[in-house]
Amino acid sequence: MADLALHSLLQPLIILEDQLSYCGEEKHLKMSRITSDEPNEFTDSDGVGAGAPPRNIKQRISGSVMSVLIVITIVAAYFVGLNILDNFVFAEAAPTQPINFSHKIHATDNEVPCRFCHIYAGRSFVAGIPPLSRCIGCHSAVRLDSLEIQKLTGYWERQEPVPWIKIHDLPDFVQFPHKRHIKAGVDCQEDCHGPIATQPVVTKTAPLMMGWCLACHRTKSFTGPDGKERQGPTDCWTCHI
Repeated sequence: MADLALHSLLQPLIILEDQLSYCGEEKHLKMSRITSDEPNEFTDSDGVGAGAPPRNIKQRISGSVMSVLIVITIVAAYFVGLNILDNFVFAEAAPTQPINFSHKIHATDNEVPCRFCHIYAGRSFVAGIPPLSRCIGCHSAVRLDSLEIQKLTGYWERQEPVPWIKIHDLPDFVQFPHKRHIKAGVDCQEDCHGPIATQPVVTKTAPLMMGWCLACHRTKSFTGPDGKERQGPTDCWTCHI
């Protein structure tokens, strides 16, 4: 898949190279016709070469600048696309976190409700990572002998945020309002995050690609806060504004 994506990104450069090569051959052909003894559009009826019409210096400069801008644009698009692929498409599904947090222990074994920790899920654009104070609220007295809890306490005492690695991430050009999906009755695990309550290590199970989102919007119906059943919008501006 990575090779296919790289080929797609490099395709404009290949096309540009072919076009420049064609232009070079065309120019060479015209020059050979100018210097030929046979009458053509660059000579008079006696075969005397009148020469090609001179190009204005501004036209030559404008053409050169345009070529440079095209190349710069293609190269920039290549690196931007590569960054998106690395960070959102081919990113590691279950990276090693600074603290070995288990959703299984919390959500399944001890039946801690999701929104006890993710307090912003239903009222903000992002679900949010629980603040350290929420963690310490329990672990100032629970499992103090655990190495992972001692790591947590260390961050708290140093007043440093835990450098969690985000798993379910989207590019900046995508607007995903978490609260709107919660209010529509979207099920966190069944529809988006997978069986996260039973995962010892958080793992991304959904591709989070545009086609995946549109498939859900087109095939599933949800009941809104007004009690009406409807499907999700598919207009571009809903997510890309």
